[in-house]
Amino acid sequence: MYAKAFVDDYQPRLAGLLGLPDSATDLDVHTYIMQGIPLDHVATLQKQVPIDFHAIGCFSLFVRLGCKLVSSTALPGQRLSADEGDRLLRVLHVLVVVESLFGDRDKALRWLSTPKRRFGGSSPIEMLNTHIGAGLVEELLVQLADGLVF
Repeated sequence: MYAKAFVDDYQPRLAGLLGLPDSATDLDVHTYIMQGIPLDHVATLQKQVPIDFHAIGCFSLFVRLGCKLVSSTALPGQRLSADEGDRLLRVLHVLVVVESLFGDRDKALRWLSTPKRRFGGSSPIEMLNTHIGAGLVEELLVQLADGLVF
């Protein structure tokens, strides 16, 4: 499905975005999400990777994060819920895959935010609201990687 270099690079890249060591395993990622990703890390991540929290169905996260960015003391010690962390993980997972396919973060972010007829006019990032939608995005990515769609 994906080139070996990508497979070897995937886990460290995803772990790095989450603020975990490169050697983090899937179990480490699961535990981190269940414990709650610190909101200050999410704020830092949002500055590095402009994430549309409305699009991924995290309105409450958008409101909390907006408060955090306005005031550094607004939400000390706050963490994402497991559901919010899982949604964020879906986005980061797809971002790492799309970056690998297109070779560039800006191109990847543009692709993720562009509506697709295949998704009824929704963008891939909007499809990540649900597990089923994420599966449809994954299916399209596999087809792109295999050269079946353009």
